[in-house]
Amino acid sequence: MTKKKESKFYFEYELKKRFLAELAYEYFVQQNVDSISMKAFYDFGEKYFSDFDWPWENWESLLDELKRSSLVIIDEKDGSLHFRHRSFLEFFAAYQLHISPNEYHENVSTALDLYFNPFWTDIAFYFFGLKKSMILSFLNQIFDYEDDQPFALVCKMRSGRLLQACWHSRTAVKIEGLLQSSSYEQTIRNSFLEYASKEDPDMPPIFADLVLLSIASESYCSVFLKPQIEQLLHEEMPDREDAILAKLCLFAGSATLIDKEEKEKLVSRFIDALKATNNKELEGRGLLYLLCSTDEDGNARKTVSRRLKAFSRKYSSIIKGLLPTP
Repeated sequence: MTKKKESKFYFEYELKKRFLAELAYEYFVQQNVDSISMKAFYDFGEKYFSDFDWPWENWESLLDELKRSSLVIIDEKDGSLHFRHRSFLEFFAAYQLHISPNEYHENVSTALDLYFNPFWTDIAFYFFGLKKSMILSFLNQIFDYEDDQPFALVCKMRSGRLLQACWHSRTAVKIEGLLQSSSYEQTIRNSFLEYASKEDPDMPPIFADLVLLSIASESYCSVFLKPQIEQLLHEEMPDREDAILAKLCLFAGSATLIDKEEKEKLVSRFIDALKATNNKELEGRGLLYLLCSTDEDGNARKTVSRRLKAFSRKYSSIIKGLLPTP
């Protein structure tokens, strides 16, 4: 007597992906939570199955597949469900926007609003990563966003991350994004120092610069942006102080991608440009930026170190005013 094998329904990958995408966006992002009750999950599943005419008897099969995939975790103790990793939740929410039948511009606008939401900012990164390209009008929406709070300013400077995700964007779009995003350097620094003056008056100003270097590294350290950054760095060095600072951020953020010989040439040009401003506080800061952006064993570091030592001897009060007190 042969045993009859029980047939089992398996959901295709794309079906599960779309199911999780709508769940992530409608029940997590829209409700601004990172976990939901199992009742809410079952309610969603019941409606979803009904909307697409999926036989309800296959619900347990889908549930088993989701458990095996480990994309979502069911907490039996408190009867809740959450995505195993935050990045999973953000990706699926972004995918829902990506496949949404709404007007394309409407979905982009939603993604950009989420970009300026501290809780959901990375959804925009995944959304544009799925699109793989950015157009100038969408890029301008980021810089025209009416919010001058510190987080929004940082988002504008961090927009290089979106350009990294949009690696297939036209060169002109990348150039414009780099120029605009790097121009927020002084505004962010001033905002950080203003906050520190209230919360921690003894904080050395160099901490504000270290924050900027961290943002620059996150925004500009990408092989997808390297050709455009090199193009901007090779242009004639500006004489405006804010423009020099912007280029310093581009250089510092991408320094690990620049070869040693090229780095040495750029360092020499920056040293000359900083000296020509006759702004000694700016020159001292700029030299510290360059020191942080060069290799310990490279000629560029030696060039910066020599200039910084000479500068420190002559303007010790400026350097001491920037650095922590021993």
